[in-house]
Amino acid sequence: MDAITIACDAIMVITLPLLARILFVLAFSHRKLNLDPSFHTLMINACTMNLIYSIVFIFIQEPASAGLLLYFYKQVQVGHYFILKMEFKIQSTILITLGAVFHVILGATRLTAIALPVKHEKIWSSRRLIYVYISLWVVLVLASIPLVIPGSTAIVMNPNVYGTMGMEFALLGNYFTIYSLGCTVFGVIIQLLNFLCYVCLGLKFRNFLKLGSGAKDIRKMTRGVIRTTVSAFFISSGSWLLGVFIIYVFGNIYGAGKSPFTKLQFSVYFR
Repeated sequence: MDAITIACDAIMVITLPLLARILFVLAFSHRKLNLDPSFHTLMINACTMNLIYSIVFIFIQEPASAGLLLYFYKQVQVGHYFILKMEFKIQSTILITLGAVFHVILGATRLTAIALPVKHEKIWSSRRLIYVYISLWVVLVLASIPLVIPGSTAIVMNPNVYGTMGMEFALLGNYFTIYSLGCTVFGVIIQLLNFLCYVCLGLKFRNFLKLGSGAKDIRKMTRGVIRTTVSAFFISSGSWLLGVFIIYVFGNIYGAGKSPFTKLQFSVYFR
């Protein structure tokens, strides 16, 4: 298990420059990509979210968890609370939830691209998408404000896989109920909606094939639509695996009375 934990940390570090490269290409080489505008805009926002997540994980969360520079972290204060715990809890609750919302929007755009090709561009116009994404980022900032309040989180010192003491952060009281459990429940609902979008996509393809002109209609679809739809499916599959992981962990907790992973292992695997 310790080897897997270290491997997960290494994967986060290795993929950071890849995320930066993908975001750069999406932002500055979009004319060469020939992507659906709705898919392209969404991928820029999703990659931005993933890049922020990775940067905070690599340069703040993981050093604290590994027991590096603990004295420095404990001295970095604003008022009576730590900047680090604010960074961590905003990242591990709200930012993950924002990613789930991006996934369901991705699924919805692919569904309309296949089922309603004529109305697709009107439904997901560039201006409308810009308003949607700006609103989501504003909600992210506003929802993060309560986590800055002193008393919302606490520091927990735990032994880590490197044989030293590491720093972890925990939500307290109602903050745990609202942000941890609340975001988990909301995320499950969002992922179910996302999964439903792809079920509807599958049914639409099935109906195409049943009709006499079905194969011809599918061939008429542009390669870009099919390519982005397949890409969207694989992008969303990662969040579904995360859902299976959460169900497995909590199923063991309620069924067997204990978690299959330590708190440190769960934290790393979940991230």
